[in-house]
Amino acid sequence: MQINPFALLLLFPALILGALSVFSWRRRNMIGGLEFFRLMLAMLIYTLGYMMELSSRTLPDMLFWTRVEYLAIAPLPALWIWFALRYAGHKAWLGRRLLIFFILPLVIITALYTNDWHHLYYTYTSVDTSGPFPVLSLGRGPFYWVSAFNIYFCLILSMIILMGKFWHSARLYRMQISVILIGLLLMLTEIFLYLTGSSPLPQIDFAPFTFTLIGLLFSWALFRYHLISLTPIARDALVENLKDGILVFDTHLVIADANPAALRVLQLDPQNDWVGQPLNRALAQFPDMIEFCQKSGQQASQCETQINERVFLCNLSPLYDRHNGFIGSLLLISDITPLKRSETELRSLFAAMDRLVCVIDRQGQILEVPLTRLAEFQIAPQKLLNLHLHELFPAPLAEDLLVQVRQVMNEHISVEMEFPVAINGKEIWLSITISPLHKDRVLVLAQDISGRKQTEHALLQAKRNTDNANAELSKNLQRMERLNELSYTLNSTMEMNAILAEVVREANEVLQGSGCAIFLSQDENLVCGASHPFDLMQGPGAALLQKMANEALRGDVIMLTDEKGNLLLENEAHEYLNPPALGFIPLQAGPEAFGVLALLAGGIDGFSQGDILMLVAVGRRISAALEKARLFREMQALAQRDSLTSLSSRRHFFGLLEHEIQFSLRYHHPLSVIMLDIDHFKQVNDRFGHLAGDCVLKDLAALVRSGLRSVDMVGRYGGEEFVVAMPSTSLKLAVQTAERLRALVEMRHFQFEDQDIHITVSLGVAQFDPHSDASMDTMLQRADAALYTAKNNGRNCVETA
Repeated sequence: MQINPFALLLLFPALILGALSVFSWRRRNMIGGLEFFRLMLAMLIYTLGYMMELSSRTLPDMLFWTRVEYLAIAPLPALWIWFALRYAGHKAWLGRRLLIFFILPLVIITALYTNDWHHLYYTYTSVDTSGPFPVLSLGRGPFYWVSAFNIYFCLILSMIILMGKFWHSARLYRMQISVILIGLLLMLTEIFLYLTGSSPLPQIDFAPFTFTLIGLLFSWALFRYHLISLTPIARDALVENLKDGILVFDTHLVIADANPAALRVLQLDPQNDWVGQPLNRALAQFPDMIEFCQKSGQQASQCETQINERVFLCNLSPLYDRHNGFIGSLLLISDITPLKRSETELRSLFAAMDRLVCVIDRQGQILEVPLTRLAEFQIAPQKLLNLHLHELFPAPLAEDLLVQVRQVMNEHISVEMEFPVAINGKEIWLSITISPLHKDRVLVLAQDISGRKQTEHALLQAKRNTDNANAELSKNLQRMERLNELSYTLNSTMEMNAILAEVVREANEVLQGSGCAIFLSQDENLVCGASHPFDLMQGPGAALLQKMANEALRGDVIMLTDEKGNLLLENEAHEYLNPPALGFIPLQAGPEAFGVLALLAGGIDGFSQGDILMLVAVGRRISAALEKARLFREMQALAQRDSLTSLSSRRHFFGLLEHEIQFSLRYHHPLSVIMLDIDHFKQVNDRFGHLAGDCVLKDLAALVRSGLRSVDMVGRYGGEEFVVAMPSTSLKLAVQTAERLRALVEMRHFQFEDQDIHITVSLGVAQFDPHSDASMDTMLQRADAALYTAKNNGRNCVETA
């Protein structure tokens, strides 16, 4: 082995790839870091292996290093796909599905290492000494081209995955993806030149040298666009329309992402791409926030900050990768200014809140005011003296208070009261406590409890909302249970009529409607297939139902109500249909609707949003069930008819014949069969072609059908052979019918593309004998034997069994 100058050139890309491998290994906890490391390591092994191959002098040494290279070459395309899927965030493909792309590399390596046994990878190997230094000369076998196809397929697929991510990424990430795509394009170009022999030195693989350009591109991207260290770690979690600001930065305090709300709060220009900028530069005008982010480290923390007279709550949360490695932080900025103002107002209210303490006599006159600072009364303490309750409160309330005052005096008990009162145009809630002093006087303590009442009202409203939400949840659960029951009903039968009858009943119950109907499109008209619990098309509102159903057939969901929630129907229909809403859901299994589901709302409140969603879900299930029933009916029809002649298929005919045999045995009616076969039909196919033969079979089937009674059954037995079953027909009459059919065929001239085709038929007739025929097969065998007798007797004749 001797290192030649050309091989030494590979040291430069090897050093670059080695540095990239070390760099990516240190950042393996970043998203895509470990995959990028595997990619760079594979390129490094490929480059070093090829350098040793170029330095080898003997064929065994060259082949040895070639096998070493393929440990990296074979899995390299799959590693590109792995990196692309990780970078683009396709997590569903990062599990067992990814193993699909490593199966073919394993086969390729196995084929290479066993090439000496089968020569399917390299057809020959030799040393080419025509150049300045010896190189390996190879003959490309089938597995070599399989490997080349796998490389091209995987690299192009990787480009497609990254291009899909390109259109949904910020500008910085687009620059990252552009660098990766350029690297892939360089590899594809070099491989194409090498495979087509268009490179300057066809015997030299320039792929490791191409790695120099790819390595330089990735090195530039690492420092210019923060490749690997700055990947879209939070883009999928951001909500662009979120009112709260979200700012994501990596472990180096470099901004990775920000939503519009964060840019607005932090007064950052949306036209400037702040992704990739250091935090201390972007938030230079907020040093307190920068210090907060720097000191928090990997700990979750929060703080309050004021920006332009508004107060914001900053919640900092650490972000971790799948290996629980710290990769950055997420800063959630929420505007809490209204909350702060409410707290201030609440404190002021509590601070201003006071009590009115006074002494009242039996007549309701205020005698003493030891302390009075209740601002809501706006009355000076001295002015309260000698006032009567009727001068402070409305007459009914004053009378109630006076009654309570006298009760306290008489029974020596304390009484508490709560009531609203309007003072100076403002309604407040007062809590009044009346306690006895002596028989002629009571002590009255009045307190403003408006704040507490507002809180109680808010709690009560919250409880009502919770109860409503629980009721809606319970209703949705019942809907889902009924929807599952409807699905079970729809899947229990394939008969269209049975499905329609069951569907309208179940759908009306599931949707809790007052009436349900299904309209189906037939011959460009819309007809009512079924309705429940009464025929909707027999009332005065039928015209409107038909009109709206035709509108819904275009594919739109129609909810028919007026502004008051009342159903928009003609006046004469109000007595017949008077629910608050009417819904029409198109039934479709493809782009066009084939029917409409109509539902009359059952409650007085019409359709809620949940009812509409449920109605759409029921419509989808009904559409699927009806389409399945239609396909089943078509499949049944296809199974019963021969596709060429439209006669009964062999299996269907046998079922009909077996039924006629049972009828013959029960009622002792005669039953005969005729076996018919075209004479020398092969000559027709050989002379005129198989299309002409098919045309003759179709015309013959129609001719035979026209020559029989309506009760007779005819089917295609196979090939050019037909069988006829004639109920209530003796052998003599069957022979006459067979002779008539033979004559019809003999006189008929079949036409195909201006060609006149003449054929004859041979026929065998047998009558069912309940004593000798053990089964249908026995009778058919006798008729078939008679047919062959006719053929042996010169054809174009009728024979009996």
